Amino acid sequence: ASATSKAHLNYESVTLDGLDHLVSQSPGELKVIQYLDTKASRETVILEAVGGSYTEFGRIASSSGVQTVLGWPGHERQWRGINEIIDEREDDVRQVYQSASPQVVNKILRRYNVTYVIVGRKERAKYGKPPLERFDSILEPVFTSNVNDKITIYRLRG
Repeated sequence: ASATSKAHLNYESVTLDGLDHLVSQSPGELKVIQYLDTKASRETVILEAVGGSYTEFGRIASSSGVQTVLGWPGHERQWRGINEIIDEREDDVRQVYQSASPQVVNKILRRYNVTYVIVGRKERAKYGKPPLERFDSILEPVFTSNVNDKITIYRLRG
């Protein structure tokens, strides 16, 4: 690097914290990750939007270390060499976010032992406005952050 480019670096803002960028880019997601850091156990499974490899999809699971039903289908296919199971999981995630049936949603969430369902910007952009808030018989909101954009964590009852 030239002397000019080095002069523009702000060494005071350099950090080894891999989540530091979320403070300004997506503080709501950071709050969700922090919530899961305090509440999740080794058995906890979350459901969040499924998306392409090397994108922001799956960030809650990868940043918190909590299991998810599916994050990056292409990545799973690449390393596992299977399609049927990945396709089924991707469709199940879509159904949870789009189904109008609490029975269908409950059945899918229990199949994968899901503890928490995440509803934020990525989920609404990919699946539309999920009807999950109507499912208070099976889901309860346990955390909401209105910082930047609204993101809610629902917990499966029982």
